Amino acid sequence: MKAPTRTPVAVAVIRRLRRAFQNHLNVNATTAGQLLSGATMADKAYELKCLIALLTELKLADPRISFALQSGTQIRFRSKGGPIDRRRWPCVVMLRGNHPIAEIWTNIEFETLSATNQNHTLTIPTYGDTHELDLILTRPNISDGYPKTRDLLIGVEAKHRPYNKSLLKELLGVRREMALRSRLTRHHLTWWHSAMLPCSPPSILIAYCGYASISDYDGPSGYFGVRMDHLPL
Repeated sequence: MKAPTRTPVAVAVIRRLRRAFQNHLNVNATTAGQLLSGATMADKAYELKCLIALLTELKLADPRISFALQSGTQIRFRSKGGPIDRRRWPCVVMLRGNHPIAEIWTNIEFETLSATNQNHTLTIPTYGDTHELDLILTRPNISDGYPKTRDLLIGVEAKHRPYNKSLLKELLGVRREMALRSRLTRHHLTWWHSAMLPCSPPSILIAYCGYASISDYDGPSGYFGVRMDHLPL
């Protein structure tokens, strides 16, 4: 039996995602289709489903914001981890009026707290110096390369598979390298519904899962400023 992550995506799912990108990013059907060209399997399609969920939630939290696609030479979302590369890969710019207030990137590796605090040089990072997140929301106009934790506003892990203890341990390990538990600190997106967070630097880590089993593992989430949501594909 095939694992759920490697199952081909139904045409109806791709159509829904394409319409959602047309709506949120104000792009035509051709561009929306190109953005989805790497999402032929369920795991990658699920990441983009989570991107749509994040855009929808941000817009609900502040109706004044809008989104725009900033293209690189590739008109498809990145599907393998690495640094920010504006020349090559597209991102979603979040705007209030004409003023960019954040950017959303797919499959980006960030510089870990342990690497930063040990002054590691990330020209050629070792395996432990960066960690990949499926989606990141950063401050606007940061430099190319591996973003630092102070630039991360929201991180997202997208899992289209039954949740288990191993995934929870992985999630909490990533959280430790994003932020340390601290007194309540105000998040940079002050209009977000979780504006006060128990961590520093103040960032939100969201775990989306296509299976309801994620709710069995959400005990530690609030303590570390993590949110764990069941989001079907």
